[in-house]
Amino acid sequence: MSAIPGQEPRSTALFRAYLLGCFSLQRRTTPEGAAAVYAEVPAEHWGKRRQAMRLLMVLLARPGRRASKDFLLELFWPDTEPEQAAVYLIQNVAKLRKVLRLVEGGESLLIDERAGYRLGSQEQLWVDADAAEALLQQASAQGTQPLPLLQEAVNLLQRGTLLEEEEGTWVLGRRGRLEDLRKKSQVRLGQMLAQQDRLDEAESTLHTLLEEDPTDEEVLYPLMELLHEQGLTQQALRVYERSCEVAAREGLEPTEEVRLLAERLRSEKRRSVSHLKYRSLDREESTEQPSQEMYTFATGIAQSFKEAESHILQPSRRQLMQQVLRATGTAMVASSSLLEQFAQVLARPSTIDEATLGYLETRTAHYWRDRHSAMVASSLLLDYVLEHLQKLLTFLEYSLLPSERRRLCALASGTAQLIGHLFFDLGDYRHARKFHEKAIQAAQEADNTALEVAAWGRMSFTWSYSGHVQKALPCIQQARSLAAGKTAQVVQAYLSAIEAEIQAMLHDREASLKALGEAEWIKTQSETGEGHYWLRFDRSRLEGYQGTCFQRFYRPEDPQTGAFLTQAQKTLKEALALLSPSMMQRRPALLIDLARTFTQQGEIGEACEHAIQAIILLAQLQSRTGMQRLLTLRQDLEPWIETSSVKKVDEHIEALLVPEWQRSL
Repeated sequence: MSAIPGQEPRSTALFRAYLLGCFSLQRRTTPEGAAAVYAEVPAEHWGKRRQAMRLLMVLLARPGRRASKDFLLELFWPDTEPEQAAVYLIQNVAKLRKVLRLVEGGESLLIDERAGYRLGSQEQLWVDADAAEALLQQASAQGTQPLPLLQEAVNLLQRGTLLEEEEGTWVLGRRGRLEDLRKKSQVRLGQMLAQQDRLDEAESTLHTLLEEDPTDEEVLYPLMELLHEQGLTQQALRVYERSCEVAAREGLEPTEEVRLLAERLRSEKRRSVSHLKYRSLDREESTEQPSQEMYTFATGIAQSFKEAESHILQPSRRQLMQQVLRATGTAMVASSSLLEQFAQVLARPSTIDEATLGYLETRTAHYWRDRHSAMVASSLLLDYVLEHLQKLLTFLEYSLLPSERRRLCALASGTAQLIGHLFFDLGDYRHARKFHEKAIQAAQEADNTALEVAAWGRMSFTWSYSGHVQKALPCIQQARSLAAGKTAQVVQAYLSAIEAEIQAMLHDREASLKALGEAEWIKTQSETGEGHYWLRFDRSRLEGYQGTCFQRFYRPEDPQTGAFLTQAQKTLKEALALLSPSMMQRRPALLIDLARTFTQQGEIGEACEHAIQAIILLAQLQSRTGMQRLLTLRQDLEPWIETSSVKKVDEHIEALLVPEWQRSL
């Protein structure tokens, strides 16, 4: 069994303990001198009540990895007779000592002291939380090249909160300290990346942290400064305004320091705009390369889309949406009498009937089809779907028959998933996760396992595409566990494909290939089940997953992986060939992934042609996730920046990112 995904320790200790996130203990299965391979300590070694495991957690979380017997007795058995409690402690100590033996029948890493117990050192028993703190100390002391150490520490701390499933007071102190360390380390990491001109990484680091708490001014201030230094003053001010909105809802106000920074940026922006026309006239004479500013601008592109929490659909936007849907032929047609009946029922929700339920189901299905089929930006569709969910929730507030409630909960789950999917496309992963969580709850109340596991699968996307792949794996594994034997084959194949991509991101080729094989069932089907309109998993989509995974398997330094690159190109071409013309939303990602394979082969002209096709589609879709994919491709093309093909791609990207009115000045 491989180690827990994410940043792996450099230590070759006999045991590895993971306290950040869910607890795990692993033992090395290979001898000293050989490559270290670890396997999870089997569950049966802990016993049914697992108190020996909790004893280990407590010792690992305490200063010096030690605790007195009195402390442990009071913590575990406060209401038990002292004599019996002492017996329980001895039994669990013996069990833990056996788990931590260096060799069968030999010494243990659990050491007796006069008044208690302690555990072995980091060299023998590696602990992720202790490793992170040690790395931060080294980064502070070294002074010359602290960045790699700081990055490694942040990777460890981002795995999760300390022993997240434990709620005892014994863990709260260190948990809070580590959370504070994580935040400060991420801020410092962002600042150091910016100092090294790794501006896109710096911005991503600070944006990710600000998502957790938009009012955190220790993160907000450096992020605003960074955006401004990149020439993205408008984006910096949008971040500030968003923070002020959240703070106002919580009864807070920005500090004077942050307000003054915002005023300075507004003042400089006004001066900049007033001279924009004159600077643009000199652009042809300048020898500066504009591409760096252009690409770093893209990381804040989601800020240029509509504010994600604006739930009111303005008449002008409603009219635009209707025009777009009519133009694509996907707008739902409902008789005027049915719409009139729906309005009456909405005014008196307790009168819901079969016709109204049928109408709501049809409407939900059509929103999903619009998402799959129409070339509509997520920001436009989002308002419509939020409004639809509000109506569903209105019905659920009233007394209903059990069958009616289940049907409405299923619709609420499907609609919440669509909203989460749209937030995901806009790059707002925090809100996407919130709606997927609600979708899971609604699916559980509806007793609809297929919808529940689909929400878990989509939840994994919000982690893997926001740089937290290690948090994505438990989500998809939970989905697959729930789905086994309880859902249609198409659902299980879809979940297998998602896990394959996550395992590829974690560089576990064997697990990824296994999951891809389990998704192959879809290739035997001519129809995938129209009833799963919220899924739309077909052969083209599987080929897309396969191509992405094969492309990730390729390593330029390893000639043996060259066959994967060839296979990636073949399957991605097949995915595009199989893609229905009504599924244009998927096309940009496939084109970009295919372009990356050509780039890795050095076929730059071919790569750029596919990139431009994707950019043209992204101009309509305004997809933040699509832009992230595009910018990854553009980084791959950097060695060929002087070629005419790449310059043409740059021109299209600039046209995509810079508003037309600004380009005309």
